[in-house]
Amino acid sequence: LPGYVRNNGANVEVCIPGGEPEANDFLARLREELPPLAEVTDYDIEEGEPDGDAFVIIPSSEGPRLSIIPPDTAVCAKCMAEFHDPADR
Repeated sequence: LPGYVRNNGANVEVCIPGGEPEANDFLARLREELPPLAEVTDYDIEEGEPDGDAFVIIPSSEGPRLSIIPPDTAVCAKCMAEFHDPADR
């Protein structure tokens, strides 16, 4: 799958091949597989084709940091056990 993903501070930009049906399929799958507390708050679909034949992660660019920072969440029992075990370092 050619394309890229990039964080520009205010949002995440994903470029994948295909038209609007493929983009909508991608968005539906993305929403189904988001990690806990992650959310898609808005999106735009624009025409264009990615360069190259591989999917790449482009380093983040400078810009205003407008991302929502989620609150702390509960730590799982396994992680807490590891945290309290001095031999697990």
